[in-house]
Amino acid sequence: MQIIVLSDIHDSMVNLKQVVSDANIMKIPHIVFCGDFCSPIPAKFLASEFEGEIHAVFGNSEDRNTTPTLSENFPNFHHYGDIAKFDLEGKKIAVVHYPDQAEALAKSGAFDFVFSGHTHKHSLQEMGKTIWVNPGDLMGFKENPHYALVDLETREVKFIQV
Repeated sequence: MQIIVLSDIHDSMVNLKQVVSDANIMKIPHIVFCGDFCSPIPAKFLASEFEGEIHAVFGNSEDRNTTPTLSENFPNFHHYGDIAKFDLEGKKIAVVHYPDQAEALAKSGAFDFVFSGHTHKHSLQEMGKTIWVNPGDLMGFKENPHYALVDLETREVKFIQV
């Protein structure tokens, strides 16, 4: 199963619309978001337009009051707070915004995949059995906007430029 991993949208709606279109065309069942929607507008758009499930955590630039409540109206929107730990297709996944927390989770060996953001640069590291992915950002701050396409079964990671 392939999933899309996003981070650091920072209200970049044009790029988010492209990702959601790509995801729906590819019939991606899950989007994992590593924080920094900024306003709740991108979160609401994602929840209303993406045909699959969304798993999101807080970043450092968030509306901490409104964004988590979107799950009341959008059952496909799952907000975990500052850290997410869940299983998809038998794979253990952890999601945080900050790379120092992600590195600790990856080094623990307790997860198959760890996803994080914050740096605005895409990266991929393997730590033992764990693959740690930063998808880059969607706003195009330090590099062209990116998201990650992750195959949970084959463990292949592709960075897609928007």
